[in-house]
Amino acid sequence: MWQKVAKGILRNRLAILIGILCLTLFLGYFTKSIKIMYEFGGLLPKTDSTNIVYQEFRKDFGQDGLVVVIANTSEDFYEKDNFRDWHELGNRLKKLKVHIAGTPVGDSVSAIDSVFSEAHLFNIYKNDSLKKFELNPLFTSFPKNQKAVDSIKNVIYSLPFYRNMIYKDSSNLHIMMVFVNEPIFNSKNRGSLVFDIAEIAEEYTDSLGEFKYSGLPYIRAVTMKKVTDELSIFILLTIVITSLLLFMFFRSFKVVLVSMIVVIIGVIWSVGSIGLIGFELTGLTYDANRKLNKMNKVRRVKTNEADGKKMNYNYTPVPYNIDFTLNIFTATAENGLQIVEQILPYFQPDYTLTIKDMEDMGIARDIPIVLNSINYEDSYRGDYTERRAIMYTLDFTTKFYLYGPVTSSKVIKTVQVDQYTDMPSAAPKRE
Repeated sequence: MWQKVAKGILRNRLAILIGILCLTLFLGYFTKSIKIMYEFGGLLPKTDSTNIVYQEFRKDFGQDGLVVVIANTSEDFYEKDNFRDWHELGNRLKKLKVHIAGTPVGDSVSAIDSVFSEAHLFNIYKNDSLKKFELNPLFTSFPKNQKAVDSIKNVIYSLPFYRNMIYKDSSNLHIMMVFVNEPIFNSKNRGSLVFDIAEIAEEYTDSLGEFKYSGLPYIRAVTMKKVTDELSIFILLTIVITSLLLFMFFRSFKVVLVSMIVVIIGVIWSVGSIGLIGFELTGLTYDANRKLNKMNKVRRVKTNEADGKKMNYNYTPVPYNIDFTLNIFTATAENGLQIVEQILPYFQPDYTLTIKDMEDMGIARDIPIVLNSINYEDSYRGDYTERRAIMYTLDFTTKFYLYGPVTSSKVIKTVQVDQYTDMPSAAPKRE
């Protein structure tokens, strides 16, 4: 049988290679569909009471963690020219805009909601005629002389509300809060927005001195850039080291080249398949309901040619849940139903897979994949029978375990037992 298979492959090798190339190009096209989640994945389940309260709070008061903080410790901050630069910096940041993908060039939206600093403060005034309080800026046009700037400083320092929030007199600290537009920041359209803010601020270092940056958007942007850069280096080093190891074993550049091509094709097929079926990881949460005694151990004796028999042991694993989403896009209802009806019968409401959870310890475990919900969406543009898109969204949860390191110790081979049946009043001396 296998001889016939081998002959068939060799006879049709050209067609097979062309088919592999075409499939690789097809799946390679869908690798660009892989999306980055710009929002933080929730650590709590969507049904958790604390998470529900938090979402209600966000609905009432807006998104948290959208402030970029710029700090300055200039000793001459309230000199007219320096204060003008601080005021000008805030005004320039207010005008920052980003281009929205898929719109004509030049069609952009504001990326900054507001700027809050000593040069952009408000004060409350009582309107006696209307019998209400009004919120007005401290100044509408920039002061023309140093005396006017000193007057503004005195007004700011007379308002306790801003003390230790916008400025800290004891350490000569001055802060500018830049509130970023939430829909822009949590989308791919943000681009290099955070770094653009820092770049504009750096233009004023000659007069105001060094700036310090903080805030969740800044930390997220810097961290993501570092991870992206390190990931590129990691992939490059992985390819180089793997190639060197293969060359050390086989002493042939041809074997190394063929092996690396197979690996690259496998990666393209895997990533392309994820993009093709619209697969997204949406959450990673700890499952306290499956928690066991963390001091329990799993032991296994394993024979090692170098060291002989060893006792390997591992502590109780930690239970976690992975939430992921499968999106199915079709042009007709019939195609969508044909796909969905091949998936749903396997989940009642879970489908269990038996995997080798930890091969070194000989642990095999049943891993349930639970189908949580199915959402259906039918959208169209223009005529109902024309540009129609049908989307099924299937939400799953996988209940799995994370294991710590495996520890080894020598196997106990000899045990000495001293047993006494007729014990005299004075125990014999042990030798």
